[in-house]
Amino acid sequence: MFKSFNTDWLKLALLKVWQSGWTIIVLAGLSLMYCNFYGRQAFLVWWLALSGVVLVSFSIFLGNLPYRLIQPVMNISRYAYFWSWVVWGCGVVLLLSASLFAYPLITLLLEPVGAVLGLMVCRWVSRKELLKWIH
Repeated sequence: MFKSFNTDWLKLALLKVWQSGWTIIVLAGLSLMYCNFYGRQAFLVWWLALSGVVLVSFSIFLGNLPYRLIQPVMNISRYAYFWSWVVWGCGVVLLLSASLFAYPLITLLLEPVGAVLGLMVCRWVSRKELLKWIH
C-alpha cells in the first residue's frame, strides 16, 4: 500500500554537510553571534569548551593512554608522552572550568555547542591530515 521512501541520498548528503569545513564556519559564526548577545561570560563558556575538547583530542593524537590502547605498536618518544599528558590535563581543566563562567544559565547551552564544534574541528583536521608531520 505505502511505498517506502528512500532516504539514503538524504543520509549521504547530511554526512557530507556534517564533514564540510563550511559547517564548522557556520556553526562558529552562529555561536559567536549568540555570544554577542550574552557577553563575555558566554564567550568564555564557548571558548573554554571548544579549546578543552581540541586540547584533549590533540593529546590523544600525540599518544596518551587511550590512543596507545587503540594502536599499541606506535613508537613515540617519552617527551611526547609527557607533553601529551600535560596537554590532556590542560584540556580537562578548561572543560571543567567552562561551566564556572555560565552566569546566565542560558549560556550553559554554549558548552555542548563548543564541545561539538571542537570535535568537528578535530575530525576535519584528522581527515585532511594536517598534523601528519608530527609522526
